[in-house]
Amino acid sequence: MNERKTLIVALTIIILSSLGLVWHTKSVQSKVISEAETQVENLGDLNQISQQEQLEKAKQEIESALLTLDNIPTLPVVAPAPQAVIENLDQYSAKLDEIEQRLQKKALGEQSIEAAKKLAWEAAKLVQNSPHPVEVWQQAQQKWQQAMTQLINIPEDSPEFAAAQAKLLDYQKNYEVVNQYYEKAKQAVKLNNRAMKLIESGDYQEAISTLNQAVNLNPGQLEAYLNRGVAYSELNSHASAIANYDKAIQLAPNNAEAYYYRGDEYLQAGNAPKALADYNKAIQFNPNYSQAYLDRGFIYYQQGESLKAIEDLQKAADLLGNQGDIQTQNTALEVIQDIRNSL
Repeated sequence: MNERKTLIVALTIIILSSLGLVWHTKSVQSKVISEAETQVENLGDLNQISQQEQLEKAKQEIESALLTLDNIPTLPVVAPAPQAVIENLDQYSAKLDEIEQRLQKKALGEQSIEAAKKLAWEAAKLVQNSPHPVEVWQQAQQKWQQAMTQLINIPEDSPEFAAAQAKLLDYQKNYEVVNQYYEKAKQAVKLNNRAMKLIESGDYQEAISTLNQAVNLNPGQLEAYLNRGVAYSELNSHASAIANYDKAIQLAPNNAEAYYYRGDEYLQAGNAPKALADYNKAIQFNPNYSQAYLDRGFIYYQQGESLKAIEDLQKAADLLGNQGDIQTQNTALEVIQDIRNSL
């Protein structure tokens, strides 16, 4: 009888202990669920979060809530994971995916903005210290277009969309300004081409008038100054021709043609030292400039420097032969022979 009572007491204790454990487990479960829900609810509307630091913090909070729910205490059969845990795990996993997507979109948006800023800087640098030839305006226009494309491609749901749109407005203004210069420069090229045909036909005054329009549209067009110099030279306006070649050299200090043409003007004006200096420059910037060697050789010949003259004329003859100008090559060779005969 005593043994039976003892057994009953023991069973009662076990049952009460089990009930206590179940109650405690469920109590802990409720507390954990409540804490996880509060943790996530405190984040507020995730769509309103745009700052990198806030997004990273939200990600950490959701990951923490998921880990907490994933490790919630359970008891087989009597205290399994509540349905709320399963629902919250699914819900929070979805939120975590959303945060990670926003972080990815933010990173991509930031990359696009940085790429746009780099292109904009390159475009702005290109057009510093104007005037410029049409090629420079074209390159700048293309870079502004590429910069705008980087910003336009940032989607509306990106955290960087607003910043991109604000920057896009500024870039569009810069693009429009550069595009105006580019359009003028293209028109100047057409005028220059028209003037070249006028020069070929001997209509030098009309060519000069056309080239005046070209340089007014684009003061950075090197060819317009060179061709206007040629037109003035044909009209024996050597000072005006030299002034145009001066401007060409100012625009392109390494342009061999400008030095050669100016050297010719100095030679026609009887200023052999300046002509020689310009031919030297032309050859410096273009070591294969056959006409510059030829004319420099003639100056040396006139100055009595026969060996220098022969050297330059031979160099000119070699280059002319390679270029297929046999007639001028023969002239150079004949002069070389005359010089040698006179030695």
